[in-house]
Amino acid sequence: MREREGGTKFLDSIRRLRREFADIEVPVHIHSYLTTYRFPSGGTVFEPAQQLARRKPGEPHPFVDNAAWRRWLDVAEAGAVQYVDEVKQKAERAR
Repeated sequence: MREREGGTKFLDSIRRLRREFADIEVPVHIHSYLTTYRFPSGGTVFEPAQQLARRKPGEPHPFVDNAAWRRWLDVAEAGAVQYVDEVKQKAERAR
């Protein structure tokens, strides 16, 4: 039951982020090292920092990436929905 609660809370958090912070321009993940829902532009602040060091004038800033943020929200939400469903099915089979 705790697994499902954790998954449901994560899903609620993702949906809240989508509602309240969908237009964020510079996402910095504090749990970016997790591989479950890796961030599309590299997963940690290190990859964009390396890109920034090599950035040429006029190229996009690697930390400013709303499209990657929105893709991450999509991936994380789909993964959380799947996880909650799997835990629910597992609990039903155990009965």
